[in-house]
Amino acid sequence: MSVREFFARLFDSGPTWAVGAALGLAMTLIDLRSATRWPYAILMGLSAFALTCWRPRWAWRWTALVALILPAYVLLSARWGPYSVDHFDVFYGLVPATLGTVLALAWHRAREAVTH
Repeated sequence: MSVREFFARLFDSGPTWAVGAALGLAMTLIDLRSATRWPYAILMGLSAFALTCWRPRWAWRWTALVALILPAYVLLSARWGPYSVDHFDVFYGLVPATLGTVLALAWHRAREAVTH
């Protein structure tokens, strides 16, 4: 696989990328305005689950997309808010996003096993 083919496959579904970016940005704004991190963590897992169910091929890209919007937003805007004490804490969305992706892949495989 060449680099060109890799990027063509990586960005093959534009609507999914747009929805994932919009969900990630919405969850980022919710997280920065919320007193607790539970809404962000739950929505992160649900978003990764939904995106993976929608497009299960190369599912890691949806995990990375929704989970890395918060660090990118905080870094670019320089509004660290609750993350000013521990900057690495902005990456905590990777855990619920990964969990949502893994659950969606397991559900997808179970569904395929039942239908075949």
